[in-house]
Amino acid sequence: MSIFARILPFLWPSRRKLFLSFTFAALVAVLWGGNLSIVFPGVKVLMERKSLEGYLQEQIEINQREMDAYQTGIRVFEAQLKSATPKQTVHILEDKAHDEAKLTSLSQRQIWLRRAMVYVIPHVPADQFDTLALILGLLILMTGVKLLCMLA
Repeated sequence: MSIFARILPFLWPSRRKLFLSFTFAALVAVLWGGNLSIVFPGVKVLMERKSLEGYLQEQIEINQREMDAYQTGIRVFEAQLKSATPKQTVHILEDKAHDEAKLTSLSQRQIWLRRAMVYVIPHVPADQFDTLALILGLLILMTGVKLLCMLA
């Protein structure tokens, strides 16, 4: 930490440029993540000949089945707690907490999948070629913005 304290007087005169540089670097990182997130649906559309709506609906159903399985497991753990010894109770509660954490994660994923169905899918073309063209257009646009941020 003392190194930063020693270098701070030299950085202070150009602090605006430094913060602007950090801002653009963060924007480039976000755009890289966006590019990677957009490529996956493009591969689904192109290689598997699926529509994005069908893919999202399939993921929602798979996610719901996993959530149901964890909820069943949690109910089993609650039933086991009623007849467990104190030593067994600790292990059962650990397993129950693990399943509840997985259920929470799956619930959050379900929320994002449903939001995508509501807010994204109505704006995506139904034709697979048009969808792929939209995805490629977004990739080109994001790459251009990313390039501008890197040069700024």
